[in-house]
Formats: sequence, structure tokens, C-alpha cells
Amino acid sequence: MTVSPADRRRVLAKLDHLEQSLARVIEYRPERAAEISDDADRLRQSALERVMHLAIQDVLDLAALMVRTEGLGLPSTYREAVERLGSGGLIPRELAERIAPMAGFRNVLEHMYLELDLELLVVYAHRDEDFREFAGAVVAWMER
Repeated sequence: MTVSPADRRRVLAKLDHLEQSLARVIEYRPERAAEISDDADRLRQSALERVMHLAIQDVLDLAALMVRTEGLGLPSTYREAVERLGSGGLIPRELAERIAPMAGFRNVLEHMYLELDLELLVVYAHRDEDFREFAGAVVAWMER
């Protein structure tokens, strides 16, 4: 299907925001969770949590838009939207399998932040290549 001009603008704005968020993730991310686990680095931890939340939300919003545009049905969850992109061939299936679990982590960041696993936060913060590969797949989708 063809991407409408309005959706194209939304996609490009989301991709730009994703790139900005990733730059901040890289700036704030530690090598190990212990570096942000004490009160001295609470601000850095909070900043990292927020930019990770924004980056993941951008991916999920883009996935939902792509699923809708391609007529791949109405997924009941963000995770399902990402999985449909992989099964529908809009992004590589392996990429979909890697990023789909981020939907659950986004829920933790938004709703269960008191139970946040800092180790997992740091793992996701070091997966910027997955985000960039997804962004590249989105651009390829728009250009087809």
C-alpha cells in the first residue's frame, strides 16, 4: 500500500525523534547497572529510563502505523504489531523477534517503574543497533 502524505510526515517526525532519543540513550547509558544504582546517579538513571521509554514508544507507534497502513489487521498489543511486521515481511523476522519484547519493557517503564530491573534497562540501552535497523526498515518500507 502507499503511505499517505500525512502518514509520511508522521513517520519522518517519529524517525527523527527516535534518532534524538537514541543519542540521549547513548549519552546516559552506563556500561553496568551498578553505575546508576545508587542515589548519586538517580538523575542519570531517571534520564535513561525516560529516553528509553520514548525510543521504544517511537518504535511501537511506527509499528502500529505500518500495520494499519498495510491492512494487517488490528493487533491487540504493541508486541503483536511488531510481530505482524515480521510475519508480513515488512521488517526482517529476526528483527521483529528481537524488538517485540521491548513492548513489555515499555509497559514496565510506564507503569511499574518501581519494579524496574536496572540490568535489563542497561541491556536495552546497549541495543541501539536494533533501533537503527528498525528505522532503516521503516525507511525502506516507505520508499518501496
